[in-house]
Amino acid sequence: MVRKKLCLLPMFHVFKRSSKGFSPEKRAACKKVGLMRGGRRRARRWVVQQPNTSDKQQFSEEVLRQVLADARRALVRGRYSLQRSRFEHFRCIDYTAETENAFGRQLWFFDGIGVDELDRRLRIYGALEYSIQYGLHELVEDGIFEVSGQRERFRMGYCGHRFGPTWRHPAHRLLFAGLLGTSAAALAYLLLRVLAS
Repeated sequence: MVRKKLCLLPMFHVFKRSSKGFSPEKRAACKKVGLMRGGRRRARRWVVQQPNTSDKQQFSEEVLRQVLADARRALVRGRYSLQRSRFEHFRCIDYTAETENAFGRQLWFFDGIGVDELDRRLRIYGALEYSIQYGLHELVEDGIFEVSGQRERFRMGYCGHRFGPTWRHPAHRLLFAGLLGTSAAALAYLLLRVLAS
């Protein structure tokens, strides 16, 4: 069995190491950022470089390292195994630069395979929201979702979309039915009490 290491290269796609190893270009990119330091016993590492979001926007290595570290923390908070889960794709969805009058904002998405506490392998969709304050990235909110639609709902909230009440959710229907039932029972009790006296 061949051990496989992961290396996230400039497009943030995962390249798996085969029995032949990396190509010279991939090996040079990994050495440049410090992935290949030798030793088969080393733990799996993820190396982060420029995402393919925009040809004009480049992110510093510190920002990319922070995004990876926050994604790992979100994975742990979501109760997924950090050792057995893996990230497959990172991308910056929204970037608003910091100005003199307002802080900047960034929204990052990542995809991967997560192994939960019950040993199930699940497709995961993550989101990281940052506020850029005086050049520093401050994590505002993060989340890991099992359905991509939930992540899109997170994005709509990020964009300022307000969600109105909906009766489509079963819990809302149960709450409404319980409220009607309790009101009807209270009115019947009061009516019987008035008629009995």
